[in-house]
Amino acid sequence: MDKNSKKLWVLLGAVVVIVIIIIAALQGNKPKTNAPAGQEAAPTQDETKPTAATTSPEANAPANSALKDATVVVPGANPITKENVVVTTAGVATKNDVGGSSPLAPQQTLNIAKESLAASVIKLEISNATGFVPDTFTVKAGAPVTVALTNKDTGNSRTLAFTDPSMVAVIIGTPPSETRAITFNAPTKPGTYDFIDGIPGHNGTGKMIVK
Repeated sequence: MDKNSKKLWVLLGAVVVIVIIIIAALQGNKPKTNAPAGQEAAPTQDETKPTAATTSPEANAPANSALKDATVVVPGANPITKENVVVTTAGVATKNDVGGSSPLAPQQTLNIAKESLAASVIKLEISNATGFVPDTFTVKAGAPVTVALTNKDTGNSRTLAFTDPSMVAVIIGTPPSETRAITFNAPTKPGTYDFIDGIPGHNGTGKMIVK
C-alpha cells in the first residue's frame, strides 16, 4: 500500500471517530425524560386532560342513592331509607337471618346516653335481679324498629338475643352500666318472637309481638 493510500485510510478513520464523538455529545445534551429518583414524571398533555369520570355530574353524586334521604335514629345504628328499609352504610338492605359477623347484619351502636334517645326508641333495661324491664313490646310487621338495652348491672355484661332463626342477626351486647341500641326491620310475619339474655347462666326472657 502506497503512502497516499495509508494517509487516506488514516484520514477516514479520524473522520469516523469525530462523527462518533459528535453523535455521543448530541445524545448527552438531550433533555432527560426520566424523573429524578423519588419523584414522578410530569404528566403529558393527554394525562392532564380531565377524564369523563372526574367531570361528569355523577362523580359528585352520593355513593348510593338509597342513602340520599336516609335517617339514623341513634348515632352508630343502621340508616333507614325513605322506603322504611334498614340498610348498611353501603346502602344494601340488612338481613336478620345472617350471622352476626356478616356485613349485612344490623349493627349495634357503641355506648350512648339513655337520656338522649328519641321517643320512638323502644327502651329496655336488664339486670340480674329483674331480668328485662319491660319484658314485652309490640311492633308493626316489616317496620323499622330501634331497640335500646341498658345494663343496670355493674359487674356483668348482658345481652338481648332472639331465639327464632329468622332473627339471629339482631343482637345487643351491653357491658356493665352501658346502653347500646340496634335498628332493624321487624319480621314481615306476624307473631310472637322470644328473646333472652344469651350469656350462659344469665336469666332474662322477653317477647316481641309483631302485628
